[in-house]
Amino acid sequence: MNTKRIFQSKYLADSAITQEQWLAEFIVERIAKKEGVTLPVKFWNTAKWKPVFQRQVVAANHLLKKYDLKDIIAALNSPKAKRVHSLGYLSFLEPIILMVGADRHLPRVESATEINFDGDIFEEVNQVLFESKSIKKRLWEQLA
Repeated sequence: MNTKRIFQSKYLADSAITQEQWLAEFIVERIAKKEGVTLPVKFWNTAKWKPVFQRQVVAANHLLKKYDLKDIIAALNSPKAKRVHSLGYLSFLEPIILMVGADRHLPRVESATEINFDGDIFEEVNQVLFESKSIKKRLWEQLA
């Protein structure tokens, strides 16, 4: 999934950065906003932000090996991930990326009249949901 794209940095005029650096900038911006601080030009060279930026670049690289950039950005902008301040929070972030990515790749349906269901599918679902027996009941029936 890792196709190199070139982005424009917000913190250095006329500079091209990679998608990993762009994602790291996005997260560091979010952290700075939470702390109520504005980021200086070339913030990645300052003592405070350099280690944070470097960790986020590494985490972004790991994410971009697995997922598409558009899916990651959509997940980070989703309401569930508004408070995510690290790309390394995989246990929380990966399910959101998968969910948003699946939603993004589904074909859009304009109205419910376009969906044609076979009547048998509802009978099968009802049978599975309401008539299935628990494991305990099946064991008791086998023993009886």
